[in-house]
Amino acid sequence: MNYRFRNITAAGTTVVKSGPGKLVGVNFNNPGTGITVTLYDSLDASGTKIATISTPSQNIGMMSYACLFTNGLTVTTSAVSDITVIYD
Repeated sequence: MNYRFRNITAAGTTVVKSGPGKLVGVNFNNPGTGITVTLYDSLDASGTKIATISTPSQNIGMMSYACLFTNGLTVTTSAVSDITVIYD
């Protein structure tokens, strides 16, 4: 199966997808140290929280989820990083 992806490199809030879908995973390409990434089932950063990930001092690689969302997928990043969100 081919999934969609969205690379995020800036700090802030990113609406990855509107409407229902599936979060496949988050790949930490170069996350930096002490970055917090929060994923929401929402079109903004105030809906149902799917996950909060705080990066340690080293690269943590891929986090797999395989979970459904209903309203949309929004990601917040606390600082400049390089992550790829994989979804359908």
